[in-house]
Amino acid sequence: MFPAMTMTDISQPMAFDLVGGRSKTLNRSISEYFNKILSAESVKEGKYIIKEPNISPQIFYIILKYLYTDKVDIVNLSGTEILDFIIISDGLMLRKLTKFTEHFIIENHHQFLRNDPVGIIQTLYYCKAFINLLEFFMDKICSEPEILFNSDKFIQLSAPLLENILLRDDLNLNEIEIWEKLIKWGLAQEQSLDQDVSKWNKDDFNIFKRILYKFIPLIRFYEISSKDYFHKIKPYEKILSKKLRNNIIKKEDKYIKEVAYEFIFYIEITEIGI
Repeated sequence: MFPAMTMTDISQPMAFDLVGGRSKTLNRSISEYFNKILSAESVKEGKYIIKEPNISPQIFYIILKYLYTDKVDIVNLSGTEILDFIIISDGLMLRKLTKFTEHFIIENHHQFLRNDPVGIIQTLYYCKAFINLLEFFMDKICSEPEILFNSDKFIQLSAPLLENILLRDDLNLNEIEIWEKLIKWGLAQEQSLDQDVSKWNKDDFNIFKRILYKFIPLIRFYEISSKDYFHKIKPYEKILSKKLRNNIIKKEDKYIKEVAYEFIFYIEITEIGI
């Protein structure tokens, strides 16, 4: 029989009834953790008292039910809640449950990524126990980068994780798209910056340069057309090093000459009435 559980504030200890000693039906061998905590020292007034402030009552209830019935119901959890669940399962040494949840996440990865790509990969990035799961999601994002980069929460992505993604050679974005996404992300990191770069002063450019300095070397500027450079990068050119600007100045000059030539040609043909 499944025990009654007292749901309290997550900062308070959780308790569940012994139900006349029936808690002995709980499969303690399934987890070293529960075999340790479900001892006489944990019992007070006929209830097990468990102090786990990092586990929500909702998730603990699902785990407790699993320990009694060998069944688990996580279909109604959100993507980030699922990740919390698998991290907690791993921490509680519930090997079978952890494997099951990992399989469930992979089977439903598309839905989870679409709903909260930033929350999912950031949770996994800072949890070293699930490197393989992180790599699985990173592969999906690099294959379909719009899932992440078009997300409303993209600007909340941590700098180390963004750097990790941009270091990958399989990221399916061209260089000017990466630049545009970086500008969007960078502007969101400093609220004092005006969205209109033409209004920036020297201090503004220095602030923006500090925000993006780690990412600039990751962009292959030589793959960016002169036209895109002139229209999309030049307004922010002051954040680039002098060496980098000198390396790409020839392409920029070439584009300027092409624009001037086209303008002169247009004037000439209009003057003769064409």
